Amino acid sequence: MTHEAYYTVAGHRFCVEGESEVLALMDNYAPFGCEAGETITTLHIASGQAPTYQEEMRQEDEGQTIICGRTDNDERVFGFMLADSTAGWLVSDADYCDAQLIIPSDNRRLTKFALDNALMVLYALATADKQTVLFHAAVVSCQGRGYMFLGPSGTGKSTHARL
Repeated sequence: MTHEAYYTVAGHRFCVEGESEVLALMDNYAPFGCEAGETITTLHIASGQAPTYQEEMRQEDEGQTIICGRTDNDERVFGFMLADSTAGWLVSDADYCDAQLIIPSDNRRLTKFALDNALMVLYALATADKQTVLFHAAVVSCQGRGYMFLGPSGTGKSTHARL
C-alpha cells in the first residue's frame, strides 16, 4: 500500500508517494513536513527495472555518479550510482512536475541514497524558475541569523551544525 507525505522547503511544497518502509527513510525531512495541498512536484517511488534511455552526460564525484539522459518519449532520466552499484533512476516529465524514482528490486540497500539524490535533483530542477537555489549544506540559526556550512559530503557539515 502506498502512502503520501508532503514537505515544504523554501516555500515550495512537494509530495513523495511510496511504501511506508521507503517513506520511513525520510526522517531527516521531518522538520519540513506539512499538510497536503498544491505541490510543485510529486515523486512516486516504486521497484522496477532500468528505463530505456540515451545517455547525454554524466557527473562523477568521489565514487558517486549521476547519469543524465532522455527516453524516446522525451522524459528526463537521471541514474544514480554509488561506486559501481546502481541505486535507482529518476524519470521525469519535461517540466519536473511529476516524476518516478525506480529502485532496482535486486539492490534495495541503496534506496536512501537514491531517494536523497532524486529529491535533490527533482527539487532543484522544479524550482529553478522560482528564484530558488539549492546548496549542499548544513544550516543553523543563531540570534536571528542563518549560518551555512558548505562542503563536500563527509566533511563534517552536520557535525558542526549540531555543535
